[in-house]
Amino acid sequence: MRGRIIQETIRLLEDHGFMVADCSGMRSSFDLLAKREKLLLIKILSNIEGFGRENAFELGRIAALVSGIPLLVGECMKSTTLSAGTVYERYGIHVIHMRTLKGVLDGRMPAVYSIRGDYCVTINSKLLVELRKSWSITQRELAHRLGVSKQSIYRYEKSGKVSLDVANRLMEMLDEDMIVPQEFLISDKRCEVDRTHITENLTHLKRAVMGGLENLGFEVLFTIAPFDIVADEISSDKRILALISNDTRRLGRKIEVINEVSQIIGSYRVCVSERKQDVDIPLIKPRELIDIKNSRELIEIVAEN
Repeated sequence: MRGRIIQETIRLLEDHGFMVADCSGMRSSFDLLAKREKLLLIKILSNIEGFGRENAFELGRIAALVSGIPLLVGECMKSTTLSAGTVYERYGIHVIHMRTLKGVLDGRMPAVYSIRGDYCVTINSKLLVELRKSWSITQRELAHRLGVSKQSIYRYEKSGKVSLDVANRLMEMLDEDMIVPQEFLISDKRCEVDRTHITENLTHLKRAVMGGLENLGFEVLFTIAPFDIVADEISSDKRILALISNDTRRLGRKIEVINEVSQIIGSYRVCVSERKQDVDIPLIKPRELIDIKNSRELIEIVAEN
């Protein structure tokens, strides 16, 4: 089931001109990384109940790090099928059905969003005020007809946030479509990256590489992704994705993915290993980091390979 959704989503994105890296099948907080104008980090689950708070935290912080948009695509929540054209939320991550994603890519933004189980929409609040006044209806009178409080009408006219049920009754009463589709695929570049290190169960090799990169002047973040470390040069916007492993047998697929991801993101990539590896990626031994003077020199080394 999940594999089918992943493949259908890949085809959908590629058909709409996205570059796509398939990161499924490995330990990663996202399954697909896709870019056209925007960079999407997509987790795919058949039942979104399997997406927990820690999953959302890790997906959100990696997306913030690379100025991407975290997104969860699923089919159901418990035994209820997700509605097409509706945006849900789970631990701060937007959740949509694949049919909703198709609509978005075709230029049809969803109008309905679910907040704690309630379906809501955004209406044109300025138009609401104009229509109410043109019908010579006071806020109190409109509230009475809708069966809500006057304070609710005041909020509707201020924020435009209305329950779907009230919006339908309001539009029927005033004979006007006031619903405004929502643009939800927005990357908040002001969001600070949570650089909390997930150091539990890290190997000695990974700890040593993290320390070596920090000594060279990088800001280092360990990730649950197709790459183990993201290293940002403090004095520039240059970034290195590092794969750290001595496991010769499992490197092939990881290197294939990190090459695709680095090309999409626009970053450098490197493999750090204590063993000699025949890999299509710049290779550095941990002890060689000691002889490198600073972050700029390391970037020059990986850029040349």
